Amino acid sequence: MTIDLVLSGGGRGRIVESDGNHVTIVADVSSPPGSTLVAESESLGSCRIKVRGCKRAEQNSVDSGYRIDGRFVNLSRSQRRLLLSETQD
Repeated sequence: MTIDLVLSGGGRGRIVESDGNHVTIVADVSSPPGSTLVAESESLGSCRIKVRGCKRAEQNSVDSGYRIDGRFVNLSRSQRRLLLSETQD
């Protein structure tokens, strides 16, 4: 299961992988390494993600746009539990 996100500064994305600390997002906007994304989700609420890397997804891939790898900066325990339960289904 994926979690849909609304990104600060415009754009949308979704969480495709997470271990509770690190996260991979597919988004329709890029974000440079070192930047901090502020993301809002209906289920998770607001969270901040420190970007480690950003690559353009392949054109013929189902996940078109940008693949952003990073880590959560301020995820609470309850948000982390919810994230892990939703991404492991």
